[in-house]
Amino acid sequence: MSSVLIVEDNTEILFQIKNYLLKEGYDVETASSYEDAINKMDVKIDVCLLDINLSNRDGSDLIDKLKQRNIRIIITTVKNEEDFIVKSLDKGVDDYLTKPFSLAVLRARIDAVLRTIPLVNDEKILYYIRIFL
Repeated sequence: MSSVLIVEDNTEILFQIKNYLLKEGYDVETASSYEDAINKMDVKIDVCLLDINLSNRDGSDLIDKLKQRNIRIIITTVKNEEDFIVKSLDKGVDDYLTKPFSLAVLRARIDAVLRTIPLVNDEKILYYIRIFL
């Protein structure tokens, strides 16, 4: 099961996304502040939905920390400026959604980003072990 960290300071949006993703079968962690997000990174997270307009600190500062932990990032924000979108994607963000967005589209984007995570299955590992032994 894939795990998603939602970093969003608007509680209404946070709970709408959380409830939808739980119904879709994801493991969901939530954070409503920069500090809370830092604390949640110790848990296994596959994808982070990151609102960069956090009330207590710029969420953009989390991008490098998430990338260091190999967590995929989808920015979810009202910020719709082309330069910022391009800079974010160039910095390593995996996708960018401008609010408001459809929850079904969000789920599809999450699944698309998850497909970029390399899968390692036991059969492949055993094959390579036999080759190198």
